[in-house]
Amino acid sequence: MIMSLSVNKTGELWKSFMPERKEIQNNIGTELYSLQVYDRNYFNPFSPDKKFEKWAAIEVTYFNNVPDGMETSQLNGGLYAVFIHHGAASTGPKTFSYIFGTWLPNSEYTLDNRPHFEILGDKYKNDDPDSEEEIWIPIKKKDDINGYIASFPLETQILLEQVRATIKEAAPDASEVISYQMPAFKLNGLLVWYAAYARHIGFYPGASGIAAFKTELSVYKGAKGSVQFPLDKPLPLDLITEIIKYRVNENMLKAKTKKK
Repeated sequence: MIMSLSVNKTGELWKSFMPERKEIQNNIGTELYSLQVYDRNYFNPFSPDKKFEKWAAIEVTYFNNVPDGMETSQLNGGLYAVFIHHGAASTGPKTFSYIFGTWLPNSEYTLDNRPHFEILGDKYKNDDPDSEEEIWIPIKKKDDINGYIASFPLETQILLEQVRATIKEAAPDASEVISYQMPAFKLNGLLVWYAAYARHIGFYPGASGIAAFKTELSVYKGAKGSVQFPLDKPLPLDLITEIIKYRVNENMLKAKTKKK
């Protein structure tokens, strides 16, 4: 079912699923799964109005004889962070706030683009204060830039690698990092971020980098600190080089000023 946090249809989903689940004959155990599938850019930037896909599910041995009106989904393997939420289901937002607001930013991991899910086992009692459920969050190491690029279609991978190589050539002493769940380069502070989207490559040299090349960038969509390069147009690699060199000099001057 498609929903958003602002228009949450979780109750409706489970009310439709629970009476029909007895028709599933090849289930494994009695645990229920509440599964969310988010678009790659759902969390960046986050908005409660963004839509996502939610499933009410149980684990089965095979996909034969699927009851009418039901669909199948398969979870691929990968690294997950697992948390235990103690308390009523309605207090879940507090646990998620800790996970995404405190634990994740201070960990060595970032979100991976795989389904999120909760396991509702024997200790799950809905809004009972003694209820308990497992929260599974897909994660990957923050320095996994190659993995980030490899997760996109080949055509987009080629563009990301072009941007990456151009930045490396313009700033050979810069180091690569993952910041705000995006590939970035760092030299005397962060230089630039870049990321892929459905229709463009996002390039984020900061407000100063955009302002310094305002005229050259005027042909592209953008904001105060970012610009969008369409996937169906050649990348302006020479312009990217100029912007990076500008940002390198800017950060170097700031670093020298701080030492005085």
